[in-house]
Amino acid sequence: MIGSNGEIPSQPHFIFYNNLTSPCGALEHTGDNLDGSGEGDDELINVTLNDISDNIKELVIVVTIHDAQARGQNFGQVLNSFVRIFDTSNDNEIAKYELDEDFSTETAIEFGRIYKKSGSWRFKAVGTGYTAGLQGFVDKFASKFL
Repeated sequence: MIGSNGEIPSQPHFIFYNNLTSPCGALEHTGDNLDGSGEGDDELINVTLNDISDNIKELVIVVTIHDAQARGQNFGQVLNSFVRIFDTSNDNEIAKYELDEDFSTETAIEFGRIYKKSGSWRFKAVGTGYTAGLQGFVDKFASKFL
């Protein structure tokens, strides 16, 4: 969750596998699937846009590989990776962004951003890869509470 200054306002606003719910309750990460096993979507983040605090202007959607460097893994080895946004009230898919490029050294991908513009929420696909894993995003967006 990003504020108007382009940073995460506080540590509780950084939603990930060790912090599953936002302070306002609008975001809920349902847990980490470390091996991709099982049916359906591997991981879900439930978002209620109308409940997001006014000081939050953007949601950055990042996917990382847990312990990627220690395990010698990167996104070039991951098949069928995607982020999709759907309306749970009617199960309609609103947007889907598939990772179909070769990220042979990257261990983290910024798939996209949900941002507020003129009072409404919008989605922007990004598709930028990073080799610094989760820590790289912490360093980029969370200088206040490092």
